Amino acid sequence: MIFPIYRLERQHVRAVFDCGDAALNLYIRQFAWQNQTRYGIGTTYVMVDPLMPGILTPGPVVIGYYTLAMSEVPTLELSTHFGRLPYKMVPAILIARLAVDKHFRGKRLGAYLLGDAIERALVIEQNIGCRCIVVDAYPSAVDWYKKFGFIKVSDPAPNSSTCKMILDLRTVTKGLLTKEGDA
Repeated sequence: MIFPIYRLERQHVRAVFDCGDAALNLYIRQFAWQNQTRYGIGTTYVMVDPLMPGILTPGPVVIGYYTLAMSEVPTLELSTHFGRLPYKMVPAILIARLAVDKHFRGKRLGAYLLGDAIERALVIEQNIGCRCIVVDAYPSAVDWYKKFGFIKVSDPAPNSSTCKMILDLRTVTKGLLTKEGDA
């Protein structure tokens, strides 16, 4: 079953979301809405289970989410992978958070959410220009992101539990064009 993905709205029930990670739970429950509406620093997209709303919940229940924000990456971190670039910083799209409720694990919903994020990034790239998608991955998620073409560009910084990974949007576009040519 494919679950719909929507831009986060007030009626989406976030209070029961539990991916097993306290920071990711806290973000969707308390900060995603205000970061999107009050501060305008990130937009969250939620996957909801259309079968869950009913007597116990006032609206669609969030079972997965991701947040997109604008970012930039120092050219020095990219030169090994992208070659010479003319600027010190390169525009990028940040997947600031991505999580699936632990009750829905094993259904490839994380991959579906990531695919949706990449599709949105490609639209943004065509409209405003940016070179890559960036994610600050937990060490336990590095291999998962690698399966989708992300490249590790840095180890965890001091006092950080994540490492920076990138996905070149030009590579994604070339892959899509190749697939269309095969069809």
